[in-house]
Amino acid sequence: MSVQVKLMTAEELRALPQVEGVRYELVEGALIEMVGGTGGLHGVLEASIAYHLSSFVRQHDLGYVTGASGAFILARNPDVVRIPDAAFISKARMPKPIPERFLPLAPDLAVEIVSPNDSALEMRRSIHDYLRHGAQMVWVIYPELCLIDCYYLDHARSLEDDAVLEGGDVLPNFRLPLRALFADLTE
Repeated sequence: MSVQVKLMTAEELRALPQVEGVRYELVEGALIEMVGGTGGLHGVLEASIAYHLSSFVRQHDLGYVTGASGAFILARNPDVVRIPDAAFISKARMPKPIPERFLPLAPDLAVEIVSPNDSALEMRRSIHDYLRHGAQMVWVIYPELCLIDCYYLDHARSLEDDAVLEGGDVLPNFRLPLRALFADLTE
């Protein structure tokens, strides 16, 4: 006996009632509930990285930064909708007018902050989805380790201690010392 699984579309996801603290992603059409309320450490780091990105992007008029409510339709049939903790979209790539809910593209940069309940497999799928569907760079932040893994189309690297997080070709001249990002979290 085979089991039929109904795949959901981005439009069906968009039509679901919004419940505070509950977010969903679509992975190959399958509805995945995102665990809400990940805690203070995650929230503080999420706000900090969004602040640093937003300040730089505004100062240089490069585009747009979303926080953890920014949803991206990465693929169709089956649909993939991801919600990074922060993201950057260049001015040239942002659709006009800006859609109210889901953005129909991959961000140039996606930022994911690892929570204790995130599985390694799910994080790898997320990174793969972003890069496969058009993101140029993905930063995965490990708050408890004060470490950031940077993924690009053709390579990856890990940053820790005195390293400086750089924007590369996506955000030229963006530089953020890890010690500055993690300073408030380790005191």
